[in-house]
Amino acid sequence: MKRTFIILLVVIIQQNCFPQQAKPANPEDDIGWFSLGLGAGSPYELSSVISLNYGRENIIQVVYHSNVDFALSGRPNGVSSIAINYGVSRVTDLLRLAISIGPGYVFGKDNSAANHKNITFNTIGLISNLQMIFSPFKELGIGLDLFLNLNNKQAVSGISLTFVLEGNK
Repeated sequence: MKRTFIILLVVIIQQNCFPQQAKPANPEDDIGWFSLGLGAGSPYELSSVISLNYGRENIIQVVYHSNVDFALSGRPNGVSSIAINYGVSRVTDLLRLAISIGPGYVFGKDNSAANHKNITFNTIGLISNLQMIFSPFKELGIGLDLFLNLNNKQAVSGISLTFVLEGNK
């Protein structure tokens, strides 16, 4: 009885404590990724991004960027955009590089002291996005998100450090 218990204990420890050969990732299982980030932009101080990316090599991206600064008056100025982009992605075991571009709805406020009033605007813009993601784990990663928002009211660019949830890379 004692010998059976020891053998069973050794088998359980061996199965749970020592690494097993990993099952290789199936590219067809890679459904995309989600990222959330915070960084800096120009001409505004604070930049944030949320993106949902579908696909592995050819991607569709839904992305929200927000860029704000806080004037001395305490009223924020900023530009935000919501875009649906199309792009390409290249994936290795540890890295993902994706670039996308598409039309976006751009909106914002200009509450600067020079205007002496609140000015809001809405327009259409061209939004481009570059993501470089390091994923040491199958489902988690960290990356950089570079973006450019071209429109007829206020062009914006920026960079964010992003936390990434991978879709079975």
